[in-house]
Amino acid sequence: MSTPARHVPTPLPTLPHNGGGKERDPIVSAARLSAPRALPAVVGLGSGVLFLAAIEVLVRLGAINRFIVPLPSEVAGSFARVITEEDIPRRLLQTAWECLAASLLLTAFGVALGALMHRVPLIRR
Repeated sequence: MSTPARHVPTPLPTLPHNGGGKERDPIVSAARLSAPRALPAVVGLGSGVLFLAAIEVLVRLGAINRFIVPLPSEVAGSFARVITEEDIPRRLLQTAWECLAASLLLTAFGVALGALMHRVPLIRR
C-alpha cells in the first residue's frame, strides 16, 4: 500500500508596498493622483438637486397633483418654522437625557442580574 501524498500549500504572492525605502510604481501613483476624488459626491448631490428640481417643475405645471406632492421649495422653507415653533432643540435634549437614563438603568440592572445568575445556579436554568 502506498501512502497518500501530502498537500503542500503554495505560498501566496506578495504585493509590493511603499514602506522600507522602495520606489513607488509611477503608473499607480499617476492614476491615483489624477483620479477625481470629489466626483462621486458631486454626482450624487447633483442628482438629488436635479430630481428635486424636476419634481418642482412637474408640480408647478400640474403634471403632479399639488395636494399629493407638495412643492420641494415649500417643504424646504417650512424647516425653519418647524424647528422654532415646535421647540425641536428642547425635545432633542429631552430625548438624549432619556436615552442616557435608560442606558444607565439597563447597565445597573443588567450587571446585577448577570451577577445573580452567576451566583445562583437555579436562576441560570
